[in-house]
Amino acid sequence: MRAVRDRAGALAYCEALGIAPGEVLARVGLAGGFSVLNVRVSDDGERISILTGSIPALGFPSGKAILDQFVRDHPWVGDRIFGGAGAIPLRRPYDRLSGDGVALIGDAGCQVFPAHGSGIGAGILAAKLLADTLAAGGALRDYEVAWHRRWGGLFAAYDAVRRWNSELDDETLGAIMELGLIDGDIARAGLDQVLPPFTLASLPPKARALRHAPQLLPGLAKVAARIGAAQLMSALYPRNVRALGAWSRGMARLLGDRI
Repeated sequence: MRAVRDRAGALAYCEALGIAPGEVLARVGLAGGFSVLNVRVSDDGERISILTGSIPALGFPSGKAILDQFVRDHPWVGDRIFGGAGAIPLRRPYDRLSGDGVALIGDAGCQVFPAHGSGIGAGILAAKLLADTLAAGGALRDYEVAWHRRWGGLFAAYDAVRRWNSELDDETLGAIMELGLIDGDIARAGLDQVLPPFTLASLPPKARALRHAPQLLPGLAKVAARIGAAQLMSALYPRNVRALGAWSRGMARLLGDRI
């Protein structure tokens, strides 16, 4: 968050873009597919919140660089009140979320939705689960077992999707979108952080679409198999710590972990 140096300038900025103070202006894809610039001038026009993010690869600027450029381009933005910059961990949650009297939640436990890097909802769910577990007399180990069995499969499934689509070139991704293999329902599920609602009625159109691009079938079949296996393995997350090593190695091999 930053102070507003020139209130008239801030209000003119909002008016030019057709937004009212208090509303959020969100821009996505301005520096790569995972980039975002969210701006909100406070109701009283005295402060501005700026949220930026990107994957600084292939020549794209970092989230901090996007923020700094916005501040330079708008001289009515004043000094920083609070805030910082850091990397968001895009991977499935850690296998161990507790130990030695310490519990990991949010970014610390990599409880970030792998498809698009949103971590607020996951952090809130983890914090509530931890509090409820301890309030009921449970141990930290009960918290991590409950997390993995309840939500681990969802996050591991979308990590498999993330790994798959990060390897696609523009042409292949365009073909997948054009054929409707990724449709509005699937995109909406990703935003809602749930699994897509596949039905028997939704499968035949996608099967027919694949006839026009059979080269896509091996990759789609592979990621579908990984999604199913990741969900099953997460549901079987072991309570016995001695069995966790084998479970972790199996999940790592399934998803291709390097760490």
